Order: sequence, then C-alpha cells, then structure tokens
Amino acid sequence: MSLSSEIGDFGSLVGLLLALATLLTANRASVLAKLDEASDLDRHDKWREVILDAGLATITTLVFLAGLPLAIRAAGGLHPLAHGGPLRSVFVLAWALLIALVGWQVRLAVAAAQLKLPG
Repeated sequence: MSLSSEIGDFGSLVGLLLALATLLTANRASVLAKLDEASDLDRHDKWREVILDAGLATITTLVFLAGLPLAIRAAGGLHPLAHGGPLRSVFVLAWALLIALVGWQVRLAVAAAQLKLPG
C-alpha cells in the first residue's frame, strides 16, 4: 500500500472525529466562559467541566499519537511537487495543527480546574 493511500485511508477514518473534537472544544470554551461568570457555580459543574475538557484532550492526544508514525513517514522526503507531495504536505501540516488543538484543550481543563467556587 502506498503512503498516499495510507494517508487517505487514515484521513477518512479520523477526519470526522477530529472535526467533532474541534467543534466540541469550541463548545467547551463557551461553556467555560459562562461558568467563569456564573454566580451559582457548584463543585459538580466545575469537575464535570474538568473531566470533559481533559477527556477531549486525552482523546485528541491518542489520535495524534496513533497517526504520528504516518505523519513522520509523510514528512520524510517531503516535496510538494513530488508524486503525492501536495497530499503529504497538507497531511503533515494538519497533523502539526493537532498540537495546538491539544494545547487548547489542556488549557481549558486547567482553567476549569482553577474555577473559583462562590462563597
């Protein structure tokens, strides 16, 4: 199986998952902002948010690690004009962006853990 075929197969497998993870992360950021302003925040709300944010970060990290060997192989000998080069280039760049997504998710989990309970 060619590297381009592997990238295509892997991309179709995880593409929707990562799109959903990004949307859920944006949703969690919105909820966290509301919780930060809430006057009736309780421990349950706080720790539910920590668990959801940490869970998203964990899942995204596992997907990143699962595809990392493929991304490393795609980055080897990377040339955008070579056969399959554009596909490989976009895959490597997209894979690098996952680091930022995990960072965002971890930051949300830390911020949720630091929420101050009223009173």
